[in-house]
Amino acid sequence: MNIIKAIQIAQKKQKERKYQYLYWCIDIHGVILTPTYELNNIGATYYPYCLKTLEILSDSPDQKIILWSSSHSNQLESVRRNLEDKGVDIDFINSNPDYTISEICDFSQKFYFDILLDDKAGFESESDWEEIYNYLLKGE
Repeated sequence: MNIIKAIQIAQKKQKERKYQYLYWCIDIHGVILTPTYELNNIGATYYPYCLKTLEILSDSPDQKIILWSSSHSNQLESVRRNLEDKGVDIDFINSNPDYTISEICDFSQKFYFDILLDDKAGFESESDWEEIYNYLLKGE
């Protein structure tokens, strides 16, 4: 599925169901940062359009960003601080405490998100960030 189509489906659901937020679950390595397989991401760089896109999401009151990674907690906090220094606020890491257990769902083992950006789920960082950025700029 095309990434823009996935975003449009999530936006439509948000509007129809009157959800307050869209939750973006975003992997770090291979999606936000180039993978280096080095402790503390030594030598990693941000993919083109990534930071600009994350800034748009961060500045939108109806969007929440969840960092998704198997990195150790100190490395996750380092990435979070670095993103926040660049103007990107991170709402959660590997969790979504806004959703827990309801009458029909149990999010205690699998947290809730609307949009998944993960290289292992087909996200292509070299091109998809630019597509998302341009789409969000149009305000659709």
